[in-house]
Order: sequence, then structure tokens, then C-alpha cells
Amino acid sequence: LRSQGFDAVQAVGGHVHMATGSYEVLHRTMVYAPPVKSAGSERYRLAARMLDFPNSSTWNLPQWLPRELSSVTNFRWKTQEAFRYSETLVDAIAGSEGFFEDLLASIKDDPNGPQIDVRKDFVKYLGEQVTVMSDHEYPITPKSEQMLIAIQLTDPEKVKKTLAKALDNDPDARGVNLDSHRIWEIIDNEDESAPDLGLELEGIDPIGDPIIEEEPEEEMILRNSAVTVAYGQLMVATHIDCLRRILEARGDTDQLTKCEDFHLVEKHLREIGAGDDCARFFTRTDEAYRPTYELIRQGRMPESESMLGKLLNQVLGPDDEGMLRSQQIDGSQLPEFQTVRRYLGPAGAFVRTEEDGWFATGCLLDKQAAFVDGITKPAITAQNDDKNDDTTR
Repeated sequence: LRSQGFDAVQAVGGHVHMATGSYEVLHRTMVYAPPVKSAGSERYRLAARMLDFPNSSTWNLPQWLPRELSSVTNFRWKTQEAFRYSETLVDAIAGSEGFFEDLLASIKDDPNGPQIDVRKDFVKYLGEQVTVMSDHEYPITPKSEQMLIAIQLTDPEKVKKTLAKALDNDPDARGVNLDSHRIWEIIDNEDESAPDLGLELEGIDPIGDPIIEEEPEEEMILRNSAVTVAYGQLMVATHIDCLRRILEARGDTDQLTKCEDFHLVEKHLREIGAGDDCARFFTRTDEAYRPTYELIRQGRMPESESMLGKLLNQVLGPDDEGMLRSQQIDGSQLPEFQTVRRYLGPAGAFVRTEEDGWFATGCLLDKQAAFVDGITKPAITAQNDDKNDDTTR
């Protein structure tokens, strides 16, 4: 990353205030990344040019976001430029100059492959709004976390045809129809390191990890994932059930944008400076923190397949491949989560692109103060009351 220009990020710092006013936490953080002189007319060098997040004064969350979710992030990103600037980074990771272009050529020209021009048939139609939502299944297990990434499209029908061409005849994908939507579930083959799409390049493996004998192959980030085009978005989810939830018809009240806790957080973000920003965050901490808390309590955090769990395993895990790390916190004496949840209020943050980097401001609301501020019990906790026995959802 340093060689690809990401050393432009020179420092991160700020202030964190605890228990101030109606906030349990109020933080302001600066990511210091001034323009690099050697980049010429560009802001940064090489792949670091991907870090282009334009500010916007218009922040309307998609109507398809369900009422019940743990967190959602909405941000602006110049995705088409990011794809183009990723070339040198991909080549560096592969250890082969020209790998990126050879891969795209193989996808387009190989008679046994999907024969798709990735730039013209796919990347060309990517928009600049990206939405990431997270939630989890009950009961809590190491595989409970669910995530969905949605990218706005300028021509959804073109992208839908591209996906159909690529996946309808793919043995590692299974098509499922839900009403008027077509979903492709990407099947994880336990016996294979990567799906065989018929892409062959001399001397390199275009689908798997770079062929480096000294390094073990890394596990795929998305397991049993699913993809579709719906509501003008390209949607990729870690679980097909997550997509089904999004695509099922719902009433006007069954939307996140109708929830009072969401609007309360938005109100407070505006009061602390939100406006012309590149990203917005909303989190129900009583839901977002629950899977990690429960797994620590059960002594099963090393088994977690969440992003946090995998990160901890990479940092703290043993060097021996296949060995499960030992949990370093004894959670057996932790109280039931219901005891803790009452102290965890809704939270939010915004990020603004500035000349010298990015400035982030966020707050965690005092839960009791939130009630006083006009939120009734059903708005925040009724969705959780159904989950006390960890069996319903």
C-alpha cells in the first residue's frame, strides 16, 4: 500500500468527549492526507487516487432499507475512477505487471469464459452512491453476521444482462427468482480454492490468489454470497436470505427512513455540523454490538466469521495454519445482554472531504435522553423485544 501511494495518509487524531450533554460519546477526528506534490495534477499517486469521495448536500437514504437492521453506511465514491486506478495495486498484489489487463482480456476473449467486456458492460454503469448495511441472524452463532453492499447504477438493465450472461451458465452460481427479481447465489465449493470460470493466463492464476509458494491461500471474504440488480442498485450480500429480506414487499412503515431513532440521530448530526459531506453512518449499538458480546460470552469469538472476528484472528491467531486461536478474554462471567442493552443508544457520524484529508464527527446518544427527546419505546426497542428468546426474527 505504501508503494501505491497510500502513505499520503500521514496522521489520524482528534478529540473524544465522554458523557457530554445528551451524548454518551462525542468525537471529532481528522485524517490528515494533504495532496502529494509528486502526483502532479492529481491529488495522490498511483492506486491511492482511488481515495476520491466527493461531498454532497443531498442525503436521502434508499427506501428499500428495512426497518430492522443494525447499521447502515451511505457514502459517495467515484467508483469508475476507482476501478481504473486499482490497476497498479492489483498488479502489485499479483506480483506481475500487466496482470490486471491480462485478466480483463481473458474475461472478454476466452471462449470458455463469460466473454464480457468488464469496462463497457459493467463498470461503465456504476454510479457514485454506495450503501452498506449490516445485521445478523438469531440465535447468535459465529456465522450470524449479514452484510449487503449496494452500488447505484446508471443503467440497471444493462448490468442485469451482464450478470445473466456471466452467471446463468456458471456451475458455481444458482439462479433464484423472487417475484420480478433474479438472484444469483454464489456457491462456496469447500473442495476448491476458487471457482473455475475457464479463465486461463500463461503463468498466472487469474481467479485465485497470486501463486506464491511461501504464502498460504487466504479464505474468500464473501462465503455463500448472493448478487442481484434491484431498485436501481447492484446488490451483493453475504447471505441470500439478506437479499430476500430486502426484496420482499413491505409497507411504508417497514422502512428505516420511517424510524424515529434514525431521524433523531440525523437531527443531532446536523446540530454538530453535518451538511455537505461524503459519508453518513447510522448505528443501533444495542444491536450492532450484540453478536460480538454474545460470542465473547460464549467463548466462541475465535470462530466468528464476522469482519471483526477475521481481523482479530489474523492479528492474534497462531502461525500454524488451521489452528484456532485461544480467546484472550474470559466472557463467562458477563451478564445477559438484556442487562447491557439498556445502556446502548443509537449513534451516527458524518465524514467530510477537505483539502488536507477527511474530517469525521460522530455521537452516541444517551438512551434515556433519547426517550426524553420524543422517541417512544416502540420506536427503539419494540424490534428487540421479539428477540429476547433468540428464536424469532
